[in-house]
Amino acid sequence: MTNLESTAEHILIVDDQPELTDILSVTLAKRGYAVDCVYDGEQALVWLRSNTPDLILLDVAMPRLDGYEVCRTIKADNRLKDIPVIFISAMQDIGVKQQAFKVGGVDYITKPYQREEVLARVRTHLDLRRRQVELEHIHQLKDDVLRMVSHDLKNPLSAILNAQKLLNMTLREPLRTNGTARESLEIIERNVGKMLSLIRDLIDMARIEGNIDMHLEPVQVNSYLLKHLNEFKLEAKGKNIDLRLVSPPDGVQVWLSPLRFGQVLTNLLSNAIKYTPDGGIVELAAGIEGNDFVLAVRDNGLGIPDEALPHLFEKFYRVPTEAHLEQTGTGLGLSIVKSIVDQHNGRVYVDTEYGKGTTFTVSIPCLEPVPVE
Repeated sequence: MTNLESTAEHILIVDDQPELTDILSVTLAKRGYAVDCVYDGEQALVWLRSNTPDLILLDVAMPRLDGYEVCRTIKADNRLKDIPVIFISAMQDIGVKQQAFKVGGVDYITKPYQREEVLARVRTHLDLRRRQVELEHIHQLKDDVLRMVSHDLKNPLSAILNAQKLLNMTLREPLRTNGTARESLEIIERNVGKMLSLIRDLIDMARIEGNIDMHLEPVQVNSYLLKHLNEFKLEAKGKNIDLRLVSPPDGVQVWLSPLRFGQVLTNLLSNAIKYTPDGGIVELAAGIEGNDFVLAVRDNGLGIPDEALPHLFEKFYRVPTEAHLEQTGTGLGLSIVKSIVDQHNGRVYVDTEYGKGTTFTVSIPCLEPVPVE
């Protein structure tokens, strides 16, 4: 039986008992759903080659091809894999139900079923699927906006910054005596730099939230930490800061995303150097504690006031003190840190004493650290 309303949500029923299938089809059609019925697994796969329903009601025991194999085939197809499959069967054995969920089913209804129960479960899973599609659309829209931001804002800002640098070079002598012009160019450079940093952080945050570039691989801890620490040598030297590394024994590896976890190190080290006074100390320490890889960035800088701690990892939050306001930043750095650590199934926490210093500690599961032979 078929009811094809172009605006109605489309349900496929796959069952080898036509009398039950027709009754269920009529029930669903009366509620406004478009319904198609087929009577064995092979027919279902043929029908699905040219159709994409919103939901599938699937019997388990059918001739030629059972419901499990039909569901496996559906979930292996990129076009069909997100369609919710609800199994309907007279079999009540717990093993049968477990197998139904194992192959990709989202629900299991036992025959003989109550009409209202079927309608409620169908409605629930269609609502969930609809919200999933809406979220995918929102994510796609966000990605489109970010691409636009990256191209239509970042490129012109980079051009302005390059023009400013060119003016600095070509007008070097006049700028020495014209303080107003020199200050104006410095303002341009400073504010364009802020905008570029904000754009980079927004793009990074979107990519992190979308799990883009999140690829775990074994990383040799000592060389990895040393590489990132060396990137801050010049910045630390400019403030006469003692930059220290305390690392685990040679040869220890951990599984992490080198690209994304590198952002954790970059943001924590950058903040530590930024808020540590001239002549201070910044230490990067790492080790294995039980089943966790633990990393700490310590400084003897400004510290963080207690009232700021609950908001520290919120997006765009900046510590509201005079000393911190003197420093530039987007307010996204620590939020990015927490998002990346969360994706490693880890946690990040802070120990601070205002006016004396701060320690940020990151702990992630080791996933079997292995020594390099």
